[in-house]
Amino acid sequence: MNIRACWSANGPKANIYSACLRAAAQSPSENVYVVSHIDVTPDHAADTAKLLKEFAADSRKDTGVVRFEVMLQDGRTNHFTIVEVWRNRQAFEAHSALDHTKKYREQLHAYLGSPYDERTARAAAIGGAANSGCSRLYSRLSPRRNAAAASIGRPTNS
Repeated sequence: MNIRACWSANGPKANIYSACLRAAAQSPSENVYVVSHIDVTPDHAADTAKLLKEFAADSRKDTGVVRFEVMLQDGRTNHFTIVEVWRNRQAFEAHSALDHTKKYREQLHAYLGSPYDERTARAAAIGGAANSGCSRLYSRLSPRRNAAAASIGRPTNS
């Protein structure tokens, strides 16, 4: 499995926030942002990581995907976060209806240690990209939650 640290010199939130801003710049009024928190039982962490790697690879091929990242929480190998950006609501709904998404959810269900937590947002028109849905995502990934530790299924550039 290819796991790459996603920290920068400015910290983990800077990477996620800047990626979110780049995605928002493409079509800030229509983009749909999805953040999912997945907590599985510790004995299923490796199986979940493999499942998420496959799901991410399939999802990155879907029509309308802008960004799709899977992260592993620092210090908790059984806590994952998915950050998705879709061009619009229709693209996200089409992705949700695809066979690979349904298969992923069915397989994941057996591994869950807590309910699947998926939250959708859209950019807020209250002052530009810095105040878009990205700011909500940025604030959720606070140091106390320590949410993003490793990116799963992304090739390294080194």
